[in-house]
Amino acid sequence: MNYTPEFLLWLFLLFSITLFGIWFAHLYSEDKDKRKLMFSIAFFTNTIGLSYFIFEMIGYPIGEEKLFHTIYLWGGLVFLIAIFIAVNEYIIGIKNFDKVFRIFLLISICSLTTVVIPFDVTEFILGIRRFIGLEILIAGIYQLYRTRSLPILLFVSSLICFVIFSITILVDMRGYLSIFAAYMAYFFILLTVIVSYKEEATEGIQSYFSLKKKLQSTKKALQESEERYRTIVENTDDLIMLTKPDGTISYMSPSCKNVLGSPPESLINTKLWVSYPFHPDDVDKAKEMHYKALEGKGGRNYEYRILSKDGEVKWVSHSWSPIVEDGKLKMVVSVIRDVTEKKKIEEELTLKIEELEKAEKASLNIMEDLQETIEELERTKEEVMEKNKQLEEAMEELQMINRELNVAREQLATLNKTLEEKVKQRTQEVEKLLKQKDEFIHQLGHDLKTPLTPLTTLLPIIRKKVDDPKLQELLDTTIQSVNYMKNLVIKTLQLARLNSPNLQFKLEDVKLREEVNEVLERNQSLFMEHNIVVENLVDENLIVKADKLRLSELLDNLISNAVKYSPNGGKVTIKAEDIGGEVKVSIQDTGMGMSREQLEHIFDEFYKADSSRHDFESSGLGLPICKKIVERHGGRIWAESPGLGRGSIFYFTLPNSAKQ
Repeated sequence: MNYTPEFLLWLFLLFSITLFGIWFAHLYSEDKDKRKLMFSIAFFTNTIGLSYFIFEMIGYPIGEEKLFHTIYLWGGLVFLIAIFIAVNEYIIGIKNFDKVFRIFLLISICSLTTVVIPFDVTEFILGIRRFIGLEILIAGIYQLYRTRSLPILLFVSSLICFVIFSITILVDMRGYLSIFAAYMAYFFILLTVIVSYKEEATEGIQSYFSLKKKLQSTKKALQESEERYRTIVENTDDLIMLTKPDGTISYMSPSCKNVLGSPPESLINTKLWVSYPFHPDDVDKAKEMHYKALEGKGGRNYEYRILSKDGEVKWVSHSWSPIVEDGKLKMVVSVIRDVTEKKKIEEELTLKIEELEKAEKASLNIMEDLQETIEELERTKEEVMEKNKQLEEAMEELQMINRELNVAREQLATLNKTLEEKVKQRTQEVEKLLKQKDEFIHQLGHDLKTPLTPLTTLLPIIRKKVDDPKLQELLDTTIQSVNYMKNLVIKTLQLARLNSPNLQFKLEDVKLREEVNEVLERNQSLFMEHNIVVENLVDENLIVKADKLRLSELLDNLISNAVKYSPNGGKVTIKAEDIGGEVKVSIQDTGMGMSREQLEHIFDEFYKADSSRHDFESSGLGLPICKKIVERHGGRIWAESPGLGRGSIFYFTLPNSAKQ
């Protein structure tokens, strides 16, 4: 048949729906929200269903084939089920979407069995589709009435267009009206995606089209708690010190500068007996105090002398409390107060008393001296009483601080226990999620490639039966697009596996030159096709520690990339050198080269250096995959170029073999 504008519009619509499926798969790769994956699968199955019209318009006798018509009905049914779940999730209040997604997959797979049922189920499927379509429209209008949200208004508009499209197909009015309705439906979906994309929605229609951000509530609560206790500790005049069981100082409060004369940083992570400024004459007393603390015993008001950084002798009062968990000493909390002024007062009092004793032994006839001494003693007594009063107030303040510290210590112990339980719970959840992720990646490969299999099989058959050159060219483009989609799915899954921490590399000694030669032999036809000269200058004695399969894939990607961007008659040179513990490999081409901006983004996912080339050979994932392979080996990868039109050099490093 001659392909008409109507045929071209249907074909472009089919391609656009496929792009929708790819976009939602990309959204899923960003935030792992299975809502996006559900719509990605739905768009791909809808692509298969709408292929019915393409086959019919090119003259393929699908009207006589029950198989094709049932596949068409099945593709639309899966799409309706996805929309049904999206519209009703907000109304029903679904809490666990993973279960809903598994139900969606089960229904989609079970409904596919209608293709092989020996009797006609067309009316049954059409009845289900009509019921679901009516319910979706009513639920969408209800949700619009409740929320009055722009994304929901756009989504309901797309539902209305889908209803008009279905009516035109049902009454056999297929033509430009049905095409217009279908285009408008997907146009409104596109607007919904644009409006919702930057929102942080967690429920409703917006959540299916936006990147969802998960709140770090536990971390925020912990930060607030830490800030509260830090404020208490950092604003007290006394020194707060935390000591590990082995005598290592793990924390000093900021008042360390005032009490000890040294900044906290100079003492943290040092041994108590090495760095703490004990006075030489008081070391024995300090050791006795230290041994009591290590035995789990507390102590209060131990007084000893220290030497500050500038050589000044100070008196301090040391109180401590051990923290014991499960019968084991975890930490010692100490409060150290500067009592130098108190000691000076006591020394002055002692001197005055000694002077009084001397005065009493002196001659009784020196009454004037004695009177002066008595008067001075009275003054001293008043000073002592005042100092004692100050000392009592200071002791009361110390007791209050100790009580606050006991309360804080109990709160810290409770908080530590809660945090340990949360960390254990989060660890178990992460391990479970990693396991589910690996299982799901395996299933995802099957689920994403399955919808494309009928197209990759049927389109080449149709191509052989078509004689019209223009139609053949159009089908060739479609086949390339489908193959590109399939390759993109494979590359995306491959990149996801490389991102998984559970993926294990089998490292072994690999002779680098032999591996390069094997890759070159596999690509001889590619070099001959582009008339490219490839030169292997790798030393045959170089041996790397690598996963042989991943190394082959890495070299294959970089060499084929160099050939693809080199002109006919160009040259590719491969070199390697031992740089001490690593082997640096370079792949140089004489191709198109890159600008500085391109070099900054060359390893970004889906980035293409030459945006003017709209080919179907590059997925934009080859170099990101290379980067992941190199990084999983513990190496680095980068690219250099003198500029556009002057070629490029790709470098990467791999660990050297111990045998070398």
